[in-house]
Amino acid sequence: MLRWFANKYTEEETQRWILLRSIEWPSYPNFLAPLWGIFIVYYFGWLVYIVTLIVITFIWKFYIMNNYVSIRLMEVMGLWVNLLKWPLAVIFAIVSFESHRNIIFTLFLLIFPFITYMCSYLEFPYKRGGIDKNLARMLKMQNMIRSKLGIEKLTKLEEILNK
Repeated sequence: MLRWFANKYTEEETQRWILLRSIEWPSYPNFLAPLWGIFIVYYFGWLVYIVTLIVITFIWKFYIMNNYVSIRLMEVMGLWVNLLKWPLAVIFAIVSFESHRNIIFTLFLLIFPFITYMCSYLEFPYKRGGIDKNLARMLKMQNMIRSKLGIEKLTKLEEILNK
């Protein structure tokens, strides 16, 4: 059910899946933040969450992202993040309101999944280098995912760039 089998889908669907995962994988700590971050914010506060996100992103970007690609993790976590981010936000907002009676903190927890996507701007220092450098990073990530899937065909974008 959760497995991606490239041979069961059209080339366009497979290329779209690879493109989306190549965008998601470099930002994985922030992509997963709606699941783990809300616990940290509730129990330890916003500053600890921001610092933790920055440290995890640094470790991810410089030590893990370019050396390790997990197709299974990409397949499964996209579904879990999309299924759980808003229910977790609602549950934590209710618990927060019942325990703290702080309406502002409760409202921020309620919109926490949106806040995590705004935190993607914390990745700006890692995205420097211009369009050429960022495009090269994305193509490298797509090639890593393609090789894990056993697909060697170039995308249309790469065909255009190689001419």
